[in-house]
Amino acid sequence: MCRLGMVTVSFLVALGVALVPTLTGCGTDREASSAGGPAFVGGGRADQRPLELRRVLASDVSPLCADVAGSGGPGGPACDRETLLALDCADPGAPVPAEEVRYACEPGREATEGVPPHPPVRFALAPADVVGGVEGAGYVAKGTDTWAVDVDLGEAAAEQVAALSEGLAKGPDGDTVAFVLDGVVLAAPYSTQTVSDGRLQINGGFTEDRARELAAAIAAGG
Repeated sequence: MCRLGMVTVSFLVALGVALVPTLTGCGTDREASSAGGPAFVGGGRADQRPLELRRVLASDVSPLCADVAGSGGPGGPACDRETLLALDCADPGAPVPAEEVRYACEPGREATEGVPPHPPVRFALAPADVVGGVEGAGYVAKGTDTWAVDVDLGEAAAEQVAALSEGLAKGPDGDTVAFVLDGVVLAAPYSTQTVSDGRLQINGGFTEDRARELAAAIAAGG
C-alpha cells in the first residue's frame, strides 16, 4: 500500500551500515516517472512460491552458530554449524516449510564495472516471519550511478514486518533479515530500526541492472 510522503526506514544490504530515514515518491501507474519515481516491475509465475523474510541466525562470513538449541537467541531455534558449512550453493534443495529453520545461499557474483566480485554466502535462517504479501517492487535512482529497490507491502505483511523489525532492533537474536525466494537468498539487509508503514527500501550501491533484477525477483514472490 502506497503512503505518499511518509518517512520510511531503509534496509541496508551492506552489513554494519547504519539505517537512515528515506522519503520516497509513490506512483500509481507502476511506470518510471520523469520525476525520478520508482520503475515498478511485474509479478511472477502463477505457481511461484511466495517470498519469505527470515531472520539470519548465522552465516559463513559471520560468527558461526553453535550446535545447540537456542543459538538464535535465548529460547530461539537451533542452528547446526556442520549443516551450514556443508551447504551446496549450487543446489537450493527441496522446499522447506516456513515454520522450520532453513539453510540457503546468496549466489556469488562476477565483477562488473565498479562492483567487485563476491563468492556465495551461506546462511542459517530462522522460521519465516513474513510469507508473501508483496504488492509491488521497483527500482529507483539514488544518485548518478547508484540505485535502490522499493517494496510495497500489503496490510498483513506490513504489520508482520513492523513486528519483525522492532524485534530485530531490540532483541539479542540478530539484526539481519534475509529475503528468500525458491530457496535462494536474494538479499540480506541489516536492520536496526522499526519499519512501520509497509514501505521498504533496500540500499546497497546497486547498479541499475542489479536493482532491476532484485526488484523483479521480489515482485515475483508477492
